[in-house]
Amino acid sequence: MDQLTTKPESYVIVEVPRRRAITWKGIALACVVLMLVICASSWVTWYFVHERTSIQAVDTSPRKFENLSGDGLSASLTTEGQEGSYILYKLVAKPDGDAESKQLTTLTGSKLYRLLNFKIVLEDKSGFQVCEIFVPFDKLEYIPNGHGGAAGIEANSQDICLNDDYSRTTKWSLVSNYSSLTKLLAAREHPTGGKATVGTTGASTERITDTRNAQPAQPSADVGTSGVGMDRITGADFFSGRIETLDGHTYVINRDAERRTIIGWEAKDPIEPVCGAIDCIVTDKRTGESVHAIRQR
Repeated sequence: MDQLTTKPESYVIVEVPRRRAITWKGIALACVVLMLVICASSWVTWYFVHERTSIQAVDTSPRKFENLSGDGLSASLTTEGQEGSYILYKLVAKPDGDAESKQLTTLTGSKLYRLLNFKIVLEDKSGFQVCEIFVPFDKLEYIPNGHGGAAGIEANSQDICLNDDYSRTTKWSLVSNYSSLTKLLAAREHPTGGKATVGTTGASTERITDTRNAQPAQPSADVGTSGVGMDRITGADFFSGRIETLDGHTYVINRDAERRTIIGWEAKDPIEPVCGAIDCIVTDKRTGESVHAIRQR
């Protein structure tokens, strides 16, 4: 019998690494990294929110411009920018004296008053136009003086003017047909005062025209744009009632309902303006539609 032999058992010793103990240095380093991340994110947030907002911010605060005087009226303007592309404005025009007050009272009581309009021009410090606001008759309010006369007229409304353009505004000017209307009204009240010069060969004579029984002037086809009666649209804006033409003229529609008529009018449409002493009848030859308008230039 063979002798039994046993082999000694073999063992594998595996060394388990010790877990490193968390030290205060590690905690401090983690805190520093966390603080750096927080600071970096805060700076990025501040830059994109605060800094960019401050760069893009424009001054739309209320402004009161200096008074303007002319044609017997003294005008003042107050404005305030609104978010987006609008501004609020208040225009006040008052007569300079008693004679001018009577003149304004007479005009507001006549049919010619419906033709009255103003154009506000906002300019920057270099004198360049930045905004143009048209003030038609329907935005004007009559200011009574308590004695049956006119203390003035005012308009309190809003119009388009980009915030960036408004922020550059430093001065203003005012354009109006007030003087033309008062002169026309005076000519109607004193028709015998009108004089017309008749040219002759080598001499000239004066004749007194009595228009007491004359009929109001009617639009004449001979008095069209550029003397030929035809023109072409370069732009039509029903919001302001303005029609710009290829010959450089501007027609303004004072009647609210008629402004909607030009919604379908397009650039390059041929038009035929027929103008009289007061206003014009502008006809779009493509659509066949007509509107009453005042030619500004």
